[in-house]
Amino acid sequence: MNEATSAESPGGEAGRSVQARKAFRRHVALYAGGAVALNAMNYFVGSGWWAFWPLAAWSMLLLIHYLRYKAASVDEEWVEERTAELRLKSYDRDHIENIAAHGPGAAAGKSEAERK
Repeated sequence: MNEATSAESPGGEAGRSVQARKAFRRHVALYAGGAVALNAMNYFVGSGWWAFWPLAAWSMLLLIHYLRYKAASVDEEWVEERTAELRLKSYDRDHIENIAAHGPGAAAGKSEAERK
């Protein structure tokens, strides 16, 4: 099966990415609703700040879910786009372009004759 077919199929890479995004968004919505509910209960019960600990634990779980979602969504296209973006934003762009053109160890702005 080629990459175009697997990306277009519901069980392919794109399908998993969409499902992962939906699952993470559901988790965020559930977290927001749960945080509001826990804080409301904490306000009305009024016995200290007990809602902090369940929210802290849930926040850690949400962070782990986010990191797994982001790690799974990295693909070659994203890597290429990010690399190009970083190269454009580089403060020493000429030096990076020189290395890309001439290889590592090439002196910036010097010709082959000057380096020898």
